[in-house]
Amino acid sequence: ITLEHASSFSKMAPAVASKLVEKLMKDFNLSRAQAVQIVNISPTNPEEIRTILDARSTDLTDQQVTEIMDLIVDRRSK
Repeated sequence: ITLEHASSFSKMAPAVASKLVEKLMKDFNLSRAQAVQIVNISPTNPEEIRTILDARSTDLTDQQVTEIMDLIVDRRSK
């Protein structure tokens, strides 16, 4: 029941989410915890990404935050 419940509210397929976590870690030097949080929450705007990451934990540029947003939007429906 738990897996069914989680799947019904999932914003992306597990395999897609796993690959995205790895990509965020590699391309943006995020920790696994940060990448997982971003993928789990699937933010809808750059401010949410910055809030998730917290200013003290990373120095991403506006361009990098936009790239992360684009990756999330692109994979959200897959």
